[in-house]
Amino acid sequence: MVGLKFLKEEMRKIKENENSFLGMDGGKISSNIWVCGVEFGSDVELMAKYYNTFVKYYEELGLKVPYRKDCPKIFLKSTYDRFLAVMYICLFKEEEIKLPLDAERIEKVLKKELYNENSEIFKMNLFPLAKKDVSWNADIENIFGISKEIYYGSFFNNRMGFIKQIIQKFEPKLIICTSPKDYKDYFVEAFLGNNEIINYSWDYLVINEDKKFKISLYDNGKTKVVIAPFLGRGNLSSHYEVALMAKYLRKKYSDSFIN
Repeated sequence: MVGLKFLKEEMRKIKENENSFLGMDGGKISSNIWVCGVEFGSDVELMAKYYNTFVKYYEELGLKVPYRKDCPKIFLKSTYDRFLAVMYICLFKEEEIKLPLDAERIEKVLKKELYNENSEIFKMNLFPLAKKDVSWNADIENIFGISKEIYYGSFFNNRMGFIKQIIQKFEPKLIICTSPKDYKDYFVEAFLGNNEIINYSWDYLVINEDKKFKISLYDNGKTKVVIAPFLGRGNLSSHYEVALMAKYLRKKYSDSFIN
């Protein structure tokens, strides 16, 4: 499998508690705004090919940070990435935006801006390997020899350590966590320290009288961690809903968007 050797080497690094951005889409790591999903949305084979062909790196504070200049056609179909491109446009473009956004504009952002080294964001994922959904993928055990318990246990603990290191180095102002149901604790543990003193508050994003989402904020005085609904899969499910989320974030955390 093309690129599999690289994936195995990066998983070795995580096992031995070394630095690894595996599974993080990347972008501008010095930006004020970071976004975090759960995992690379695909399978291991496509992920290996993607890394072999599209992922590039630049150096920042001694780290090799991933980014891309283009996007393979298959990932242009990703609902999550397309919705994130819509959110990106609504957050950072000042002109009036007419919804729904046309496919050409979304794909232009996906190819040339969203995860580019000059992006307005840095895009992370909690877990390093690709899965088509949040259920367990037996390929991880078959290919890498890692059980489900170890992957979500010691590997995630090491991953959290690295995430906290880069937060300390780059001090993003706002981390937007796009969380499916029951994943809130993973994000909290990844971005906040054990027994760390924080200010907690919550609010609702109201879509309509029948649909609303709880938004949780954890603020340690340096970085605001926002737990927001997932992009797609029964959560935010249209350009209109994603745009409402972007408007909410831009208004609520306006200071985070000022350089």
